[in-house]
Amino acid sequence: MFEKEEDILTPSIWKSLGAPKLLQTQSVMRSRIINLADFIIPGHGPMFRVTDAMRETVKSQIVK
Repeated sequence: MFEKEEDILTPSIWKSLGAPKLLQTQSVMRSRIINLADFIIPGHGPMFRVTDAMRETVKSQIVK
């Protein structure tokens, strides 16, 4: 779902690691999860606190 905090501002990180046919689903689920969470424990890197700016950024990355 989240590789590391940096993949929020650099979506090519998570997009390059996911299955292309699931890109739209993954983008929607990332937005849902970040809207529910106060903290994210990514697959790589340290846990990070979720901010409203992060929520907006991830929402803007939803693939349609």
